[in-house]
Amino acid sequence: MTASEYEQVRKAPRVHVPVWQSFALSEVELTDSYFKKAMDLHKGYLLSLDVDRLIPHVRRSVGLQGKGDNYGGWEKHGGCTYGHYMSACAMMYASTGEKALLDKLNYMLDELQECQKQTPDGWFITGKRGKEGYLQLLQGNVVLNQPDETGQPWNYNQNGNSWYCIHKILAGLRDAYVYAGCRQAKDILMPLADFISHIALNSNRDLFQSTLSVEQGGMNEVFVDIYSITGDKKFFADGRKVQSYQCYLSDC
Repeated sequence: MTASEYEQVRKAPRVHVPVWQSFALSEVELTDSYFKKAMDLHKGYLLSLDVDRLIPHVRRSVGLQGKGDNYGGWEKHGGCTYGHYMSACAMMYASTGEKALLDKLNYMLDELQECQKQTPDGWFITGKRGKEGYLQLLQGNVVLNQPDETGQPWNYNQNGNSWYCIHKILAGLRDAYVYAGCRQAKDILMPLADFISHIALNSNRDLFQSTLSVEQGGMNEVFVDIYSITGDKKFFADGRKVQSYQCYLSDC
């Protein structure tokens, strides 16, 4: 390339081409392959699960009768698998368009909304004991490292590994809204987000940070997502408040 040709290239207008662009799950179609077989296997598993057995503890926590027995193993005493389930059904529905998945999702949302209606402030993820543990943060009270009922030392204020579980429920509702278009999911999500937001933004910063010494899932991620959905800047502030500084400082 001669000097004059180089100058022509250098002065040519630049066209910005994004390195990557997002696309919807529905825009991807798997053909017959290992990946398609894996997706079909996962879809079949999701459809095989009984929603009533994923949430009986949620119903009982608000004074309603459970419609089934919890699954065994980690779910024996109730847990947050129903949050994972909402995310999985929403994404699989977006990928496949399988109406049965949407039906499962809508049924779960109906059940969760019924639970929410039994509460004065919309909080149904934990029972009264767990809720009081969060409210204690507003009073400046935190008790750490007390083993929970399984003997695990991740407890604070008798709430167990709760930030992780709360994240899974909030994320499940977010995904049901974003991927499956379920507006009901957003209606359920917002009172839950408001409850945590009030505690996060009105608790002592260092005290609140101490509760993040246990596994907190992606609480910062989900609150930033809620901010992107609503445009309410308090949720962006929540995302910063639930960021564990220790995750960074320990590596410095």
